[in-house]
Amino acid sequence: MEWKYIETLNDEKFLEAIELKFGVKFPQYFLKIVLENNGGYPTKNIFDTDISKEKVFSNLLDINLDNSNNILDVYSRIKDILPFKVYPFGSEPSGDYLCFDYNTDNLEPHIILWKHEGIVDNGKEVYETEYISNSFEEFLSKLYSEEDLMS
Repeated sequence: MEWKYIETLNDEKFLEAIELKFGVKFPQYFLKIVLENNGGYPTKNIFDTDISKEKVFSNLLDINLDNSNNILDVYSRIKDILPFKVYPFGSEPSGDYLCFDYNTDNLEPHIILWKHEGIVDNGKEVYETEYISNSFEEFLSKLYSEEDLMS
């Protein structure tokens, strides 16, 4: 897979700091991809969830903690409304986030889409999620492009 607009990772220790803050270990395949493609935009960027079709994966969140709007900045803005043990790693153009869901597996978390627009259910604001895949590697393997749709 090809990636565009990659940000050079300034320090690999940022990954350890993020894992420590989240209290998780990232999947090995994610670490490999983010080390090579930090902040990158995949050329095959369309995915389906268990509910929605043709959603768009904009980019990986920036791991450089010395840049503004990095992964921890994003997390700090939404952590109070994210489900327990769910952490963002990528963005979607509408403001939703692609997330690791560690509720299922601490070594190979599921990938979900967290929807940022809450709905009111019994007087309480609730944020929906949609299942995408069992792993980060599986998620990337399911990405497709507009050209794939036309063939």
